[in-house]
Amino acid sequence: MPVPQDIARLLMDSPPEDAVPLPGTAWEVVPVQGRAPMAYVDVAASPNIKSFSLFCEGNRPMMAMLLNKPATVQRVTVTWNFAGRLIDIPTGRANAQSTFWQANLTGSQLIPMLLRQNGSVMLRINGRLEGEALLAGAPLALRTAMRTCVKF
Repeated sequence: MPVPQDIARLLMDSPPEDAVPLPGTAWEVVPVQGRAPMAYVDVAASPNIKSFSLFCEGNRPMMAMLLNKPATVQRVTVTWNFAGRLIDIPTGRANAQSTFWQANLTGSQLIPMLLRQNGSVMLRINGRLEGEALLAGAPLALRTAMRTCVKF
């Protein structure tokens, strides 16, 4: 039985059943076989974003975003909103399924903001609200995971 259009839109804009509830989870260091670990955080209450990982690829600081459903566009801008201080990160598709996106963070203010802010950060994709990430544990996770490509 078809769902009415307004209900279908509401369902599409809602977080999935397995979404992380607010306030979210703390940042953590995740070991990666054969390379430096990564800093990882689950995104809370997002209809599309599952998580972010920050890591070093050689001497470049990188961000990866995992979506819980494919994006329908070629490029997305992820906006991190630190109480009105906006950091835009242009990302590119990194897999054929359009669920894994990456960005080079060289020159970005994202890592410095993650190191000095408290509470949580609101997230957007192409201007649309996408939940939030808790900032607890970010400094320790980032200093551990990013020490080979970021000067602290």
